[in-house]
Amino acid sequence: ESLYVVRTDGRVSDVVSSTCTHLGCPVRPAGQFFRCPCHGSTYTLDGQVVRGPAPKSLPRYELTVTEEYLEIRLS
Repeated sequence: ESLYVVRTDGRVSDVVSSTCTHLGCPVRPAGQFFRCPCHGSTYTLDGQVVRGPAPKSLPRYELTVTEEYLEIRLS
């Protein structure tokens, strides 16, 4: 599975799955949203569904940011 590391105002703010919760197609960045090219589901940059048919938000992952590294907790 791929992940998107989202930067807002120059800072890393969120880590979300790149897999649509509808049928598993890979979502793509589209301006201030992620969109699924298969059936049109649209998500905010923090993974919330704003347009279906996706039944739920993109999974989000815990993130720790320091000056030296990014740690993404997958479980």
